[in-house]
Amino acid sequence: GPFVGLSDFLRDLRLTAASRSIALDIALFFLSASVWMVSEARRLRMRWASLYIVFGFIIAISVTFPLFLIARERALDDRRP
Repeated sequence: GPFVGLSDFLRDLRLTAASRSIALDIALFFLSASVWMVSEARRLRMRWASLYIVFGFIIAISVTFPLFLIARERALDDRRP
């Protein structure tokens, strides 16, 4: 099925101490970035902020986090006189 590669990947994450450490680092960054993105998006009244989190999980947080930062800068610019 389509998720065979995903199950192999998840199994491989637990193989070595290094892979567990990297997986945990990425998971903790994803969690903290998601919390910050939601709070910052609410503060700035940014629309569609939840999509950055969804796409961060589906695609990669390393792609969507910088995109969120760009959108945040644009939202901040809109607020400046």
